[in-house]
Amino acid sequence: LGPKVGAHLGALGKHHQILCVTHLPAIAAAANHHMRVHKGVESGRTRTQVTPLTGEERVAEVADMISGGQEHATARAEAQRLLDA
Repeated sequence: LGPKVGAHLGALGKHHQILCVTHLPAIAAAANHHMRVHKGVESGRTRTQVTPLTGEERVAEVADMISGGQEHATARAEAQRLLDA
C-alpha cells in the first residue's frame, strides 16, 4: 500500500505542492524533499524543530523508519533501494 500511495503523491506533486507527514518509509522515500520534525521540551516550553535532510541523513532517517530505531545494515540497504527507486 505504501509504494502505491507514494507513487500517487508523486504524481500529484508534479502539478501541486504536497506536504505529507508519514511514518511509512515507502512514502517518505518517494518525496522530492525530506524533513525531520522533532518535538522536545526546552526550559519548560515545547519546541518543534524542522531539519531538511539530504544524502546520508536521508538514508539514515528512512532506515530508522524501517528498523524502528535499531541500527541494521539490512535496513540501510532497503532504505537506499527505496530512495533509488
